[in-house]
Amino acid sequence: MKSRSIRISLAVTALSAACCFAVKADDYSDKIQFADGLYTRQMYELAAREYASMIKKYPDGAKNDVVAFRLAECLRLMGKTKESARLYSSIVYQYKSSPFRLRAAYRRARLYMQEEDYTSAIAHFEVILNEKPPADLAAATTFYLGEAQLKSDQTEKADKTFARIISQYPNTMFYAHALMYRGEIYRDKWLKVTEKGKTDDKLAEKALGFFKKALAAKSGKRVSAEALFQMAEIRFRQKRFDLSSEYYHKLMLQYPDDERATAARMQASWSAANAGLHAEALSLADKALADTAADGNRDEWLYLKANAQRQLLQNRDAIITYLALLNKYPESRFIVPARYEIAVTYFKMGKYQDAIQHAEQIRITPELRSDVCWLLAESYAALKKDAEAIQYYRMVIRDNPKSERARDALYRLAYHLQNQQAYREASQTYNKLVAQFPKSKLAPQALYASAFSLEKANAYEDAVRDWRRLTSDYPNSKFIREAIYQKAMCEIRLERKEAAITSLNEFLRRFPAGRFSADAHYWNGMLAYELQQYPAAESALREAMQKSSREELKNDAAFQLGLTLQKLKRSDEAAAIFRKLMDSPASSKFSPELLEWLATWYNTHNESDKSEEAAVLLIKSTKEPAWKQAGWVLLGRARDKLGKKKDARLAYKHAIEIGVNTHYASEAALWLGNICLDATKGADAAKYFNIAMAKSVPQNKLAVRANATFGLGRAAEIGKNYDAAARYFMSIAILYDDPKLVPECLYRAALSYDKLKRASDRNKAAQELLQRYPQSAWAGKVKKSWLQ
Repeated sequence: MKSRSIRISLAVTALSAACCFAVKADDYSDKIQFADGLYTRQMYELAAREYASMIKKYPDGAKNDVVAFRLAECLRLMGKTKESARLYSSIVYQYKSSPFRLRAAYRRARLYMQEEDYTSAIAHFEVILNEKPPADLAAATTFYLGEAQLKSDQTEKADKTFARIISQYPNTMFYAHALMYRGEIYRDKWLKVTEKGKTDDKLAEKALGFFKKALAAKSGKRVSAEALFQMAEIRFRQKRFDLSSEYYHKLMLQYPDDERATAARMQASWSAANAGLHAEALSLADKALADTAADGNRDEWLYLKANAQRQLLQNRDAIITYLALLNKYPESRFIVPARYEIAVTYFKMGKYQDAIQHAEQIRITPELRSDVCWLLAESYAALKKDAEAIQYYRMVIRDNPKSERARDALYRLAYHLQNQQAYREASQTYNKLVAQFPKSKLAPQALYASAFSLEKANAYEDAVRDWRRLTSDYPNSKFIREAIYQKAMCEIRLERKEAAITSLNEFLRRFPAGRFSADAHYWNGMLAYELQQYPAAESALREAMQKSSREELKNDAAFQLGLTLQKLKRSDEAAAIFRKLMDSPASSKFSPELLEWLATWYNTHNESDKSEEAAVLLIKSTKEPAWKQAGWVLLGRARDKLGKKKDARLAYKHAIEIGVNTHYASEAALWLGNICLDATKGADAAKYFNIAMAKSVPQNKLAVRANATFGLGRAAEIGKNYDAAARYFMSIAILYDDPKLVPECLYRAALSYDKLKRASDRNKAAQELLQRYPQSAWAGKVKKSWLQ
């Protein structure tokens, strides 16, 4: 108890010593503090009473502008919008010089928006902006000005206003919403153009650009979900199903509870089907049909489901689903295409008579004429009914001469589709040739081209299928070496790591030398690393380095080997490898994290020249301010150890000039402050210690504040400002319990009080030092006369 009372007494004495720390509170300020306390606790009715009574009791109160504004806020939050509106207007006209005047005008404008009086809202917002409000208020005002303009059909003005938000306030909560509004504006412009039968993809791309930026801003689930939905819708309307399917998939995977996820199910399923993602389309259809609460569009969902089953070669299930559609919804618009696809499915199952039965029930429409005729021709031919087959073959040739089924024609068509980058259609055509002419010399070549086309379309699942068929069905083909290797590459893209390793091992077993062997070892090492099989990764990567004749591959393998050795806790070897790569093109692969590790590792192992090199590379290779700051501090550490004190000082100054706060920023400021202390430049030291406190971050805030405060005390000592020095040292003694720092602070506080001839305060500081840290070396410096 005695120690605690001494500490409290010292705190009171120290605080009372500074005139700026001791202000007697009057009744007015007490009432404000009480009302503010109620306000912060959301007790708005009670707070409103207090604020109102203060205005009445103190009509000329110095802070009545604040009181009036808080009263208006309470009324607004209580739902009393008319009363709050009148009070906001009163504040605007009564307190011309108050900082709350513009905020009151802003609140009044927002209430006008609530009342859908957008003209008045716009007028208020424009007045606020003309008076150059603070940045936070300017951002909010600009955003809601744009909203008001948009809601009053001033689209072009709104677009320019949202553009200002994006350019001037990128770090605010309004940034992503402004991007979304601009995206919607250009989307609507594009839709109006397309409704007139015209195309203007520039408008669509501009809209997409804004939605993508809004998504990248990561400002919340709702905005992200809406951005994905809007991008998917645009791509769907453009018939870019590969992209729309990707966006729909992300929407439903990442934000399943969002309203857009439910609304987009049908479009997402069609998009997946059109993109060849039939398993995904089937999954969506099953979920929709299982949802008993959703009664609409069940015929369409059945049609989608059956199509997906057919494409996935689930032929019997597809037939059952198609027949359910025919039986339950005989008037559905999908009856004709469903009958055609039933016929196709029966044909693939070898049930040709059933295929004919359904095909002949279909109306011969322009859309289906060629396909139905072809199907009938093939079906009758399968049943050896030559006359009927010939009839329908002739109709196919007459109606669509480009659909020749001859082997060479199929191959040539696919080849040209491939050259036109219509890769999925090319693959389908190649596979059709293989299906019809599996023993043809062109068949393995067609499978090779099909798989290659699928890779170009990023359809790696289907590409693996074709590479596998090529290796199993045509094992003696000249394409076999590349087929096995490319199959492994597709499996890597599909993240089927174990399957890819199996394929690569098969490749190396069959083709241990020559083309792709070094690459195969490299990819084996990469995959083993990802599977955390680090010894296997090391072995494979060393093989790749040994067998490769390409310097680029050697460097890539060496880089990955360095990462592997890190995982194996062999940091010395890893650092040696990275040291060789730092001057090579492979240095571009070094991540900021790795360069930070290298600079730190070399520094702690007294290889400061290499640490300096890594830090310089970090600074040059990143545009991220936080990493640049880290680089400058690491450079300062290295140059300090190298004895380049002037260069170290410049590096640390560069670090704190960067406008971000990291633990590196405070480290740089502390270092500069201590250098100034060593040079007895107290004022300069104080500047840097204040910067250190301002730039401290949560993970080092306490330590930085303690050390910076200590430095400020030392700086005050240099300037012979012993009163300030005593306050700094005592604040550390009161707020911290560091056995290294606090004893010195108590001793230095006692010295400062001694200089000020404040014997009582000096003695109390000395007594506290002896009581709290009797074993400290600083306790031994206490003079006996201080204890009397």
